[in-house]
Amino acid sequence: MLNIGLRPDLILYNTLIHGHCSFGSMDDACTLISMMIEHGILPNNITHQALVLGFRKKRVMNPVETANLKLQQILLKYGIHVDVDEYLREQPGSCKQLPA
Repeated sequence: MLNIGLRPDLILYNTLIHGHCSFGSMDDACTLISMMIEHGILPNNITHQALVLGFRKKRVMNPVETANLKLQQILLKYGIHVDVDEYLREQPGSCKQLPA
């Protein structure tokens, strides 16, 4: 897809991330989250819920907290400093773009 010049949008990224999380492929899901940020698309609450689903499937003790931590680690890697809980409350389902 990227090879022919097409760029995925938030909906497609979330769909792919959800698919990986459904199968417990959390590393692949996190790689996709990194890719979406690199392409200027911020994760939203749907992205977060997919992570929670994946961590539940992996039987992680506290899947919500684990998803929050993982999402925050990914965002920090790109210099985005946010409180994930507050960020998700402010962005319910929105499609926020990073500044160019």
